[in-house]
Amino acid sequence: MRIVDGLLLCLSLSLGLSQAQEASLRLFSDRLLAGTAAAWKTQLTPRIVPTTTNTLTAIQALLHDQADAIAIVRPLLPEEVRQYQSIHGHPPISVPIGLDALGIFARRDSQLRTLTLSQIPSLFANSDSCGSSFRHRPTPQVAALYGLTSANGGHHLFSRLALCGATLNPKVTLLAEDIDVIEAVARQPGTIGYASTSLSPKSGSKLLAIQVRPAGRPILPTAANLIHGRYPLTHYLHLYFHRDTQGMMDFVRSVLSANGQSLLGQQGFVPLGSVMVERILKDLQRETD
Repeated sequence: MRIVDGLLLCLSLSLGLSQAQEASLRLFSDRLLAGTAAAWKTQLTPRIVPTTTNTLTAIQALLHDQADAIAIVRPLLPEEVRQYQSIHGHPPISVPIGLDALGIFARRDSQLRTLTLSQIPSLFANSDSCGSSFRHRPTPQVAALYGLTSANGGHHLFSRLALCGATLNPKVTLLAEDIDVIEAVARQPGTIGYASTSLSPKSGSKLLAIQVRPAGRPILPTAANLIHGRYPLTHYLHLYFHRDTQGMMDFVRSVLSANGQSLLGQQGFVPLGSVMVERILKDLQRETD
């Protein structure tokens, strides 16, 4: 009987250790990265519990230890970094995991094909804050403008990348999700709106090219233009995580692996190149040692 009891004890300890080792990482993602997080869970590692929410809620989950990691489309704002540091005693660890861009969508039958960089704030910004280039180009007339609420990471990205930090024109109708913007533009003639280019234009909508320089050609947000920095509204996707979470570094490496990057690409984003991934991993090793 003692032998049996001993074997049962050893078995229970072994199972407890196994369950501890298999504790799942709590990954919160904003809605644009929800499909990627689901793909990571099913094809990369079974140790992820993904939760889909908006960007602001994901950040709060990381700050207050409700998430081990968050995958979001924008970087933390300075005040969010300060809040994290005041709670945890050190800044958050972060790595870029891919590329995305914001695009200007128009209805497919619109006569608009391109916008200059200065026409974008002329339409969307609440103040003139981006200089005077292209001022000989008149601002196009549109029936309505659509954008994203502040809970969506694209809201802050658009202000920084397209509006020189200005706030949105109050005439811009704010919607919760990127797909809502694209569908609204497709329904209503004469409208434009900004949203992630990871979402292909729906039937009835199209992406506008952006002219960066007066003598330059208009640029569309193709993968090559994002990778080479030619498209002006390109940005990184971000993974933020707690420093000491068990198994986290293995997860980060898997996200940056060829398979992890391929899964991200299947969701419409642009994977990082192998040279950049190697540099990120070296920098991360130094940061976490």
